[in-house]
Amino acid sequence: MGEATGSSKVAKGSAIILIGNVIFRVGGYLYRFLMASLLGPAAYGILGLTTPFQGIFQVLSAAGLPPAIAKYVSEYNALDEEDLARQTIFTALKIMVFLGFFFGLIMVFVAAPIITVYYQKPEALLPLQAVGLITPFSVIVGAFRGAFQGVYKMEYILYTRAIEQIFMILFATALVI
Repeated sequence: MGEATGSSKVAKGSAIILIGNVIFRVGGYLYRFLMASLLGPAAYGILGLTTPFQGIFQVLSAAGLPPAIAKYVSEYNALDEEDLARQTIFTALKIMVFLGFFFGLIMVFVAAPIITVYYQKPEALLPLQAVGLITPFSVIVGAFRGAFQGVYKMEYILYTRAIEQIFMILFATALVI
């Protein structure tokens, strides 16, 4: 009985993630289409220049902790050790926020030399510095996703991704207009 419940829980979670990935893929295309049409080729190229930096700094700031959060929260909850699960989330969140601010500050200060030496595009300075400001917030979302995955709340992962994508589209559109 417990095995059937566990496998149905995994199947339900997998279906939720699959549907969410399809929806968010469409949202990503909508975002790119909106930005390309609102910005024009040169400005959209600058946006494309910042995207790899954002990905790199998010990965460095997360330090692989969201999957570890999921693993240990799941393990501690199975052992009925909710205090250890909670402590795992808080400790990982502290580390990730520290790393997010650390790498965010590095990006803010390193953006100018990167732009002047490598790209010779001074108009890309502010978007690259904005990546440094985004980084701490994105790692917080990653920590919560790891926690939600650990307690098998896949629908919460879907909600956080939906909120993140909606706000990204709305704020990016508002900033461009």
